[in-house]
Amino acid sequence: MDGSHTRSKTGGESIGYQGRKSSNTTNCIFLCENQGQMLSMGKPIGGEHHDLYNTEQTLDDIIGLLHDTDIDCKELFLNADSGFDSKKLRNILEQKEIIGKNTRNGGYKA
Repeated sequence: MDGSHTRSKTGGESIGYQGRKSSNTTNCIFLCENQGQMLSMGKPIGGEHHDLYNTEQTLDDIIGLLHDTDIDCKELFLNADSGFDSKKLRNILEQKEIIGKNTRNGGYKA
């Protein structure tokens, strides 16, 4: 699971200014399999938001797309970078019976 900030040069619905990129960007959260093939993604949000913004809704969107294609997420092993390390996300993953791993501070297991 990872987030991606993409520059939006022509505008659009979900854009926001991000100072470090000096432009308007859109942020999306992606879920990929271990070979890098994208499986699902959350709805685009304005680039001024960080990866954990509205985490519960974003994860529901991602998992909802997987359920629509009959992919079971129970006991899914989810590897995320340190930008996703939060108690709230760990609790959400635990409720959904998803195994979460994070590379920050030796990682966590939800």
